[in-house]
Amino acid sequence: MIAILLEGSLFVGSIAAIAALVFYITRGSTSLGLRAQQNKNREAIEREAELVCPIHGAHTEAELVRLESGERICPECFRDAMKGIV
Repeated sequence: MIAILLEGSLFVGSIAAIAALVFYITRGSTSLGLRAQQNKNREAIEREAELVCPIHGAHTEAELVRLESGERICPECFRDAMKGIV
C-alpha cells in the first residue's frame, strides 16, 4: 500500500517538475517569454510616467487626486483647477 502511494506521489511530483521546467524554458528563451517581459516592462514604465506631472514634477501614487472620471491629477494642478487658475 505504501509503495503505491509513494509511486503515485513521485509520479505527480515528476509531472509538476517537468511542467515547471517547460514553463521556465518557455518564459526565458522564446519569443513568447520575451514579449511577456516587454509587456511587463512597458506597464512599469507607463505606471511611473503616470506619476509625473509635466508642470509640478514627480509625485507618489498616494499624493495624486483621483477625479470622478478615474483620471489622476497632481494635488497642485487640482488645487489650481479648484481655484479657477488655468
